Amino acid sequence: MPKLIQKSSYSNCVRATAYAEYIATRENVELLNYTGYIAHRPHAERLGAHGLFGEEPQVDLNAVLDEISHYQGRVWKIIFSLERADAARLGYDHAMPWRDLLMAHQNEIATAMKIPPSDLRWYAAFHDEAPHPHIHMMIWSKDPDHAYLNKNGIEKIRSSLTNSIFQQEMLQLYKSKDISYKELVASAKDT
Repeated sequence: MPKLIQKSSYSNCVRATAYAEYIATRENVELLNYTGYIAHRPHAERLGAHGLFGEEPQVDLNAVLDEISHYQGRVWKIIFSLERADAARLGYDHAMPWRDLLMAHQNEIATAMKIPPSDLRWYAAFHDEAPHPHIHMMIWSKDPDHAYLNKNGIEKIRSSLTNSIFQQEMLQLYKSKDISYKELVASAKDT
C-alpha cells in the first residue's frame, strides 16, 4: 500500500548546524540549478554546490548555517520518504516536486507546529536513495519560544502531505468505487 513515511525529532543549534551541512552536502543529494528545467533536462550541467532548498530554490548554505548557529530554540528535523516505485510513478523522484509540495503546505506545517506562519523558517534537501527517495527537512520559528510538535501535529502534517501526493490516485479510486456502487444498486433494483 502506498504511503508517506515520516520521522521527526529536534535538536539544539550546534547539532542543527551540523545537520544542515550534512543534508546539504552528503552523497546522493540532488544538486539544484537555477530552475527545475535546467536541473532536470538531459545532459544538463549541474551548477549548484549543494542541495539545500527552502522558499527559494537556491540558498546560501553559509548564511543558513550562520542563522542556525545563532538560534536559541529547537530546530525540528523531519524526514519524509516514499517507496521508490511510488516516488517514480508520482514524480517525487527529484527535489523540485518536493519543494513545491512543502511550499504549498507551509502554512499547514506552521499551524501543526504552533508557529505563526510569518515566523516559519524551513530548509530541506532531497536524497535520491534506493529504495526510499526522501527529503530531510529542518523547521524552526523566528521566535525561539514557538515551535512544538506532538503526535497530533505529526499526523496532521503527514496526512496533509499524503493527501496531496496521492490525490490523483485517490480520485481514480473514488471514481471506481462510485461506478461499482452504482452498478451494484442497479443490479439490486433489477433483482
